[in-house]
Amino acid sequence: MDRKLPCTAIIVSYNHRDTLRKAVLSALENGCEVVVVDNASKDGSPESIMDLPCRIIRNRKNKGFSHACNQGAELAGTPYILFLNPDCVLEKDVVEKMIRVDADAVIPVIYNEDGLESMGLAPSRAGMGFHVLSPGKEVFGGSGACFLIKKDVFISLGGFDEDFFAYYQDLEVFRRFHASGFTARLRSDARVWLRKKKRKKI
Repeated sequence: MDRKLPCTAIIVSYNHRDTLRKAVLSALENGCEVVVVDNASKDGSPESIMDLPCRIIRNRKNKGFSHACNQGAELAGTPYILFLNPDCVLEKDVVEKMIRVDADAVIPVIYNEDGLESMGLAPSRAGMGFHVLSPGKEVFGGSGACFLIKKDVFISLGGFDEDFFAYYQDLEVFRRFHASGFTARLRSDARVWLRKKKRKKI
């Protein structure tokens, strides 16, 4: 995509040299600005993308996934931010599709080599979660591996809770998101691919 979208992709990397470049390229090809926050990688991850038009923040110490995401969000100069794991690749026009949804956060469908990895969840009356596949369907939230959110909404929530070093910060932030009256919707034709093997979170 030649034109820029009003969205910054935030990619947190920790020893993801083998997948990071493809993630960054997919975000750039979707028209995003890209901020990569590297959590003191030892495998040369930052060096693998030095030739790409993205901003690289190199942390001397790994303070966790949540902390790094919050760093990236503060630096974003666009009204939308897209959190994207370094082992994920966006299909063409995914970000544009998500921005078009009238919601405070938008959830894509994530696939891995075996099939479905994650999609939006909605609570049933019995309190159980069920999968939804209708475009624009309101959902509770989605995987922290990839979701779009308005920057002002994310900042108003105080970002991710940094007490969650690596996992469950996505569920926790969506709990506060809904308690504050915001709305998340699924865009089921927005597809993201996750490299399932050797997956690292932080």
